[in-house]
Amino acid sequence: MLPLSLSFHARLNTAQAEINKRKDLAGTVDQRILTKMVMEDAKSNLQSVKEKVRKAVDMITELGEPMPGSSVDANDHDKLKGIEEAVAEARVALKVIARFMETHSRPQSIARDQVSELQPLVRHAQ
Repeated sequence: MLPLSLSFHARLNTAQAEINKRKDLAGTVDQRILTKMVMEDAKSNLQSVKEKVRKAVDMITELGEPMPGSSVDANDHDKLKGIEEAVAEARVALKVIARFMETHSRPQSIARDQVSELQPLVRHAQ
């Protein structure tokens, strides 16, 4: 009877350990899903920032260097205004993504490690 009891007790302990393991996994599913959503949002925001910065840089490059002694006409004023708007839009987008990264890089954030991987890309865009 004693060997049967020991065998049953061992199987019971193994089953309880497996149940506890599954409970821990089930408890972290929500966190993992939320982390994935945060990362997708961060990547989307970062892509948007990159596009806005690229647009501003392209517009500046397209304008080129002014020639010494040349006058600025109405067309150039329109281009400059467009460039200023693009640069302002890029700055706002950079501030927003920087705040996003700061918020999700705090110690209590579940996505801290993953978001910290994107920070070099944000610094590059700035």
